[in-house]
Amino acid sequence: MSEQPLAIMVGMIAHRTIEAGTVSSLWALARAYPRIGLDLLVGDALITRARSKCATRFLDKPGADVLLTVDSDITFDPRAAVQVCQQAQELEGIVVGAYPTRAWQEGQLASLLKTEEIKFDVDPTPVEIVWGASGFMAIPRSVLERMRAELPLPLLHASPPELAYYPFYESP
Repeated sequence: MSEQPLAIMVGMIAHRTIEAGTVSSLWALARAYPRIGLDLLVGDALITRARSKCATRFLDKPGADVLLTVDSDITFDPRAAVQVCQQAQELEGIVVGAYPTRAWQEGQLASLLKTEEIKFDVDPTPVEIVWGASGFMAIPRSVLERMRAELPLPLLHASPPELAYYPFYESP
């Protein structure tokens, strides 16, 4: 019997708009990979709250194995999206993909992450980091379930239920 492919839920947070390149990437991912779902959260300008709502909604919907959060202005290769999700599931941990931003400089980013130099190239081997951006981040269901169970995460805005969320992305 063959193993069922990983089920991925893409959590897209968009305050106002989604870039055309991001839509194109999502469309390519949906065509290339059979078990993709999309949860679009629109209109919340506070990114930590919006991502927390997305993670809570992910846990409330059984069936998906990994939550992949993608910023509304990120373009990506579908193979990279599946790869970070598979690595997150295998490692039972959070895996992020590096992506350029307007202010990004390769050396600067690497120096902020670890004390040793990180070389950015096509090698897909995960490298342990101290901090990772959440704009292209894969989190297995098991990690979010452990966080909810083991950390003191209160359920915020419990009524009405559709507004309730756990503060997974809040800074300490």
